[in-house]
Amino acid sequence: MSRQPVLAIDLGGTEIKIGIVDGAHILAERKIPALAGRGLRAALDRVDEATRECLGELSMDSGSLCGCGVAFAGLVDCGENRALGSNGKYEDAATVDMSRWAKSRWGLELVLDNDARMATVGEWQFGAGAGVSDLVVVTLGTGIGTGVVIDGKVLVGRHFRAGNLGGHIPLSVDSNVMCSCGNRACAESLASTWALRRDLAAESIEGDLSTAEPSEIGFQEIFAAIENGDDEAAAIAVRVIRVWSTLIVALIHAYDPDLVILTGNVTRSGDAILPGIRDYVNQYAWTPGYEVRIEQGEYPAIAALLGAGYVVTRDLNDGKHVQ
Repeated sequence: MSRQPVLAIDLGGTEIKIGIVDGAHILAERKIPALAGRGLRAALDRVDEATRECLGELSMDSGSLCGCGVAFAGLVDCGENRALGSNGKYEDAATVDMSRWAKSRWGLELVLDNDARMATVGEWQFGAGAGVSDLVVVTLGTGIGTGVVIDGKVLVGRHFRAGNLGGHIPLSVDSNVMCSCGNRACAESLASTWALRRDLAAESIEGDLSTAEPSEIGFQEIFAAIENGDDEAAAIAVRVIRVWSTLIVALIHAYDPDLVILTGNVTRSGDAILPGIRDYVNQYAWTPGYEVRIEQGEYPAIAALLGAGYVVTRDLNDGKHVQ
């Protein structure tokens, strides 16, 4: 190995991923259900067990690791390694001392950051954004997250949330659809996985989608149903792609990127998503003289793990958490 590997943890809203990471390589990985409604403390014992399994697979102990990087599905105080808010996921997270946990369980220093920002770093350093100094990453999963790189620096902001709240940009003044953040008509409330399941549960579903519980349906199932000729699924896809496209235009106007990267599990259906988004952005983004590229991420499932590994290696070597 070219460096000491890192224990990387992605605390997603639906799934927790634990990996031993060396650069762009996942040496060992485990996935466990998030069960986020039970809180973060309840998840940490299962994270410990998965970590032990990864280390055992590699015949390693935690002393062989450089540190621990955690990507968290919510707002984070990067300076204090403390979660600030999570909108219904891991509601106890603000009271959990993650640095103390990593030190007491594994003897490791910890770096904590927002999951979308970690995914942004992963794609920027190792994936579709390599070599690009101005980009936006949109993570499409349980919710919608965003991260931004401007002039080769990750956007953080005074309160550590700059660039992260793209999913909570309101897209309508007339809609009464409530978002988990308390606002109305946020992009996430209109076209995220949790919003999809909310809408399906409130409707009478027909066709392919009627064979599964709404809580088990995601966008991969939507696009699979479209391939089988399901008109209802096709109508859902048209609507959410319009929402994602509108959001991307807003992000382009806000951050002036050369590249927008879509990542997350939803983008595994990139062939069904990207053409419509590109057409919409080319028509409505006000970018005279240049065209913003819209690309699929190279690491839709593990970008946050790779980003966490990179940030730990960089920041702990520098002796501080900086962007």
